[in-house]
Amino acid sequence: SVCALQVCSAGPARAGDEAKDETATWGNDCSAIEGWIDSSTDPEIGTTLQLESGKGILVVRQDGKETWGKTAILVNDVDLNKASTLEMVVTQVDKGSAFKVGIAPTDWSDFIEVLKRSSADGTHKGDIEKAVKRANRKDLLEGPVSFYLVIVVEGKGKAAYVDEVKIRSGK
Repeated sequence: SVCALQVCSAGPARAGDEAKDETATWGNDCSAIEGWIDSSTDPEIGTTLQLESGKGILVVRQDGKETWGKTAILVNDVDLNKASTLEMVVTQVDKGSAFKVGIAPTDWSDFIEVLKRSSADGTHKGDIEKAVKRANRKDLLEGPVSFYLVIVVEGKGKAAYVDEVKIRSGK
């Protein structure tokens, strides 16, 4: 089955974000839970989301019956031919845990892995366009599309701490 964790609230890059990174098409600074799906929204998701006090860090914690959980946020109208670099800043990963990140079409018919499984903190980058081509889902490259950004966390009761997620042009 598909395991993924949800990232911070989604939406177009805000004016403050653009000042920091003109290449960002979509971004979330992980300072709010709004927009993310967790077990309170859908019990099958298998994660609990919380904010680390005063730090603007989204904590994605596995809480379901499986050994993994996922969270997702809807990303609207991104042209993956123009902006396909997924960048996620992780400040901490619990011992015995790992995460991976991908996208899913809005009908949830597929999970396309973009950031491979990792247990490391730091900045992680992946190419959504290449992942989509590998998965033979070229329909997702036809102009602006909407999709779910999915974060998967592995490890019973374990968490990944996400500081920022963005989709931008460039490498």
